[in-house]
Amino acid sequence: RIIIVSDHGYPLELFGLDLTTKYGESLTSRGNGEAWWETMAFNPLLMVKDFNATGFTTDEAFMTNADTPCIAFSELIDNPVNPSTGKPITDEVKHLPEQHIIETKWSISENNGCVFIDPIRITLANQDINNIDNWIVEQ
Repeated sequence: RIIIVSDHGYPLELFGLDLTTKYGESLTSRGNGEAWWETMAFNPLLMVKDFNATGFTTDEAFMTNADTPCIAFSELIDNPVNPSTGKPITDEVKHLPEQHIIETKWSISENNGCVFIDPIRITLANQDINNIDNWIVEQ
């Protein structure tokens, strides 16, 4: 099994929906500029070649790099457990009706520990990444 995952989708030029069309130019003054507000910035590249697989398929479900452990352990380890926390490794949170994202400055000198400076909260409702009405930004 081969898994390749990125930490975010920007600047892969995957061309998602531009949230500034829904929320206006005020978003461009926050975060990392206009390109960051394409929804693919929050939906990273995730590629999997399973054992003995041929060809490929595309899945447009919302994915994060947090999906990687469940994919890696699938059909190999029954009931995997995080060795650091002792908690089960599951993807049950992924199937909730809303996914929540926080966008904040990336600078470790400004954001460290439990501090998030001026965060923007983004919610994706119902998992459909291609419908701009499913993306909700709280500024």
